[in-house]
Amino acid sequence: MALGGGRRRRSHLLTLPLLILSIMFLVDTARSRKPINKEFGVPFNELYYDIFSVESPAMISNDALQITPDSWGNFRLANRSGRVLFNHRFKLWDRAKVASFNTSFVINIFRVNDSLPGEGLAFIIAPNLEVPLQSSGQYMGLTNLTTDGNATNHLIAVEFDTFKQDFDPDANHIGLDINSVRSNQTKSLSNFDLHLAPKGTTFFHVWVQYNGMKKHLDVYMVDENTSTPTKPMPSEPVMSADLDISQVVKDESYFGFAASTGTYVELNCVLAWNLTVENLSKDSKLGIILALGIGLPAALVILGVGWWSVAMHRRRVATNDPNILGALKSLPGTPREFSFKELKKATNNFDDEQRLGEGGFGVVYRGTLPPKENNLEIAVKKFNRDKIKSKDDFLAELTIINRLRHKHLVQLLGWIRELIEVELAKETFWKMLFHLKRICGEWPQPFKDPGLQQPRHGSGWSEASRIPDPALFSVPIGWCHKNGMLLLVYHYMPKGSLDAHIFCPPEKATLGWNLRYKILNDVSLALHYLHNEYDQKVLHRDLKASNIMLDDEFNARLGDFGLARAIDNGKTSYAELDGVPGTFGYIAPECLHTGKASRESDVYGFGAVILEVICGQRPWTKIGDFQLLVDWVWYLHRDGRLLEAVDGRLGGDYVAEEAQRLLFLGLACSHPIASERPKTQAIVQILSGSVPPPQVSPFKPPFVWPSMGPLNIDGDTTDTTPITSSAFGSGWTQRESFAGYSDSSFA
Repeated sequence: MALGGGRRRRSHLLTLPLLILSIMFLVDTARSRKPINKEFGVPFNELYYDIFSVESPAMISNDALQITPDSWGNFRLANRSGRVLFNHRFKLWDRAKVASFNTSFVINIFRVNDSLPGEGLAFIIAPNLEVPLQSSGQYMGLTNLTTDGNATNHLIAVEFDTFKQDFDPDANHIGLDINSVRSNQTKSLSNFDLHLAPKGTTFFHVWVQYNGMKKHLDVYMVDENTSTPTKPMPSEPVMSADLDISQVVKDESYFGFAASTGTYVELNCVLAWNLTVENLSKDSKLGIILALGIGLPAALVILGVGWWSVAMHRRRVATNDPNILGALKSLPGTPREFSFKELKKATNNFDDEQRLGEGGFGVVYRGTLPPKENNLEIAVKKFNRDKIKSKDDFLAELTIINRLRHKHLVQLLGWIRELIEVELAKETFWKMLFHLKRICGEWPQPFKDPGLQQPRHGSGWSEASRIPDPALFSVPIGWCHKNGMLLLVYHYMPKGSLDAHIFCPPEKATLGWNLRYKILNDVSLALHYLHNEYDQKVLHRDLKASNIMLDDEFNARLGDFGLARAIDNGKTSYAELDGVPGTFGYIAPECLHTGKASRESDVYGFGAVILEVICGQRPWTKIGDFQLLVDWVWYLHRDGRLLEAVDGRLGGDYVAEEAQRLLFLGLACSHPIASERPKTQAIVQILSGSVPPPQVSPFKPPFVWPSMGPLNIDGDTTDTTPITSSAFGSGWTQRESFAGYSDSSFA
């Protein structure tokens, strides 16, 4: 019985394609499209953090993409792995075609102190933006012990390997990796007199060319004396391979770089990158030719029956995901549920021109609801990771943000989880009918209906007649999580994000002092609410200027709760198996060692935001010999020139006492030792002016490990004795000396 039912279900799913194939051939007559070309770098600077997904510990510094850390003094170099990918998915194949692509880049693999290098760098095509957990050493940021070799990796890499494993030919080779670090093909570069990591500095210009029609890959390399390429591409490749990428990678994938170090270390740098990808856009024409002996009316009737069968089958079998339903039932005051049709219309079918931004979890679109809802402007977040992760992201954000109520947090309006495929099937069906109409020049009698607008010009069909009256073939949309789309709807913030006003172009007036101070005060109140006033502790885990939204009156609303997690009051931190989330420059140093977020790590992120807003510089900005903004500000404090850190675009129009208060607070929140950072109660008091600013050492204290101890009554950590000491002496004022704003004095 079960088997028979399964056959019946499968027959429904096959009905429409079999019927279509039995009466027509599908001929792809796609228009000629301009390829997508991107040129990056020369130099790479902080602006590229908005263009690339930079997976920690990767960073952008010294005018290059540092795929693994590039600083001896500030970061651990051994046993690290990172990724930097262009934050845009490319359509690489469809049923009719495989895209061609060409890319060239300049790399430098540098030995540290002339020691042996390890492990290597790779150009990759990947299904997502995440770096795998425990992918250091031989795994080169590509896979790990558990996932290596799995077809579900959907990964292709051209590796530049500097350390010999037992499966490698030598410690200086190039390889083609398919879902595994055990290369399908390798070539020793010594045969070409090329040495990936020689003593001293050598740059390599690499070309990777893929022919989608021939399904063939070629890799070319030359060495350069400078980071600016001067030599032409060689006539012969260093490696060639027959490769059908459609059998490996997902149809929509990302391009970028991965690298790792092991016991031996190296600096893995990308200094320039060009990428050209054939454009397989979705607007290709579909020529439809009727098979011999089949009349048009009969074909249309069969198509209609087949489409109706599939649509009704999907409606019957669409089952609700118990995880999502359970979460929704548990929500106090469940948010409004929008229909897909509403949001599709509001966002102009998710038009790219409506796009407000894109992050690791999804894309946000601007939309406008109809007049009956007062033309309310909304922001629609569309989750776009794989199905399992998108569901987790959706649930995490929905279950947290829906419960939070504070005037300085973004407010959720509603959500959607509909069976999108049925609605799209309707639209596709009608498009096919109109293609047939264009071929035959006549609309068949069985399908004529007053609901269809008649053509306005001759025998052609106007744009207005593309979609028939929905009442004609109206199919109720059912619930679906397996094949559905997950969307969250927020109030639209008309002034955009804070960073857009801090880092605005020269022709636009920068944000004034009073507004900057007010916005930081607003955010401190929101953070205090999350940490102390809600019934659970909520860790935001992604505090940065781009996640602070502004309304019409420049009131700040802390947003983007995609990484936020609620923890019970008896717990002090939260950790994930996927590694440390967040953005470089805002991540507390202890998180890179423990993988755990805490209230103290949120405070560190807030400290980075304070300095960002007051100085008008990104946290990762290189100033002189300083790799990070906080180091430069601390240096000015040591020299007694702290106010020189204030954003020069203010033209001196600021309150010196307030600026000094904020800069001291920013440094206090950025203390390398978590337990020495002020609590949010103290931060609120300092910003209100009710207590003096903290006393800050003129020398930045060293980061020590371990620095986190057991829970005490005042916060998440207790002090421990440092295992290292500063050459200058710390000079840091302990929490007990922060007179007047201890936790117990907070009102």
